[in-house]
Amino acid sequence: MWRTKELREVDFRLDHNSVTGHAKLSTESGDRTFDVQLSGTVETDGKKVTSFELVAQGNFKGEGRYTRGAPKGKFPLAILFTLADGSDIADQIPPQGSRGWVQGYLNVE
Repeated sequence: MWRTKELREVDFRLDHNSVTGHAKLSTESGDRTFDVQLSGTVETDGKKVTSFELVAQGNFKGEGRYTRGAPKGKFPLAILFTLADGSDIADQIPPQGSRGWVQGYLNVE
């Protein structure tokens, strides 16, 4: 779980329905880093997001409190984000870091 202050660089662009960008995250000590490219799509009906897919792909280094056993050095990591439609029981599970306080989790620091 990254803290806001660990987001070192971000460039995020939306052009029509295409999302692109990159980000660099790093702990103060540099023992955990993620240098990532972002690409995806977003669609709306004019009032709300109806479809969203974003791939974050890059090189990760280190391990976190809840992610022990990482490989030594940098290793490739890809994460896919999609818009939950509420049809699956898993859609009701909040993000790991929220621990029952989703509003605070989404508005940290």
